[in-house]
Amino acid sequence: MSFGAVAGLVGNIFSSAILFIFVFLSAIHLTLSAARYREALVAALPEIYRPEIVELLHRIGRVWVAFFRGQVTLMIIIGLVVWVGLSILGVPGAMSLAIIAGLLEVVPNLGPVVATIPAVIVALLQGSTYLPVNNFVLALLVIGFYVLVQQLENSIIVPRVLGEAVELPALVVMSGVLIGGTSAGILGALLATPVIAMSREILSYTYRKLQGLPPFPPPITPDLTAAPPRQLWWGRLRARLLQSKQAVKQQQAAVADERSEAADKP
Repeated sequence: MSFGAVAGLVGNIFSSAILFIFVFLSAIHLTLSAARYREALVAALPEIYRPEIVELLHRIGRVWVAFFRGQVTLMIIIGLVVWVGLSILGVPGAMSLAIIAGLLEVVPNLGPVVATIPAVIVALLQGSTYLPVNNFVLALLVIGFYVLVQQLENSIIVPRVLGEAVELPALVVMSGVLIGGTSAGILGALLATPVIAMSREILSYTYRKLQGLPPFPPPITPDLTAAPPRQLWWGRLRARLLQSKQAVKQQQAAVADERSEAADKP
């Protein structure tokens, strides 16, 4: 690797760290000051629109809360996966490396690449604690493992976790992250999902107002007459075991009653 490539990588890592700190501090500031900004915005609107705007801002706030909750879930999932994988490979310090991978999960695309570097260095310097391979082969295995995790993360884990958090299809999340990363870099990839979900709320409100409909769709009430959901296989197995135990107890009680009646007869 040339000096220019190394310098570029270090620069990207530094800029990503600065960007993450900026986004994190901005999120904290907006969270703490959200009520004040919301009150100022609502007070500037005509009174007839205030209840609707309050509800719209509440929905947008829920989108961002769900997004950050999804990010924390992703960090935990990736951290656990990396910890298990590195432990299987016998890489020393698997827990510390997993924590690094989980924390860097918040930086799209570049974060997993940066998290690979310390794991490869540890593999090259210390080797495996029990696998009969040399350090270079172990480093290749570690690289392959991180590449596999990143592929699963980009194609399955991230779209599903973030999609469920903000109620968007996985394909929409995947496309949004790709387009956001292409057009606005790391920041675009990071904020693509909540921006899409927030835009959905605003566009839905605008469309319903233009059509003369209620500004927000009515809440979905559960159908109490619908059939109960089908149990999973372990639930059905547990129910059958309980039924079998109850049947055995009833048979034992019947036998005990018969013996008691026979003993009472002269």
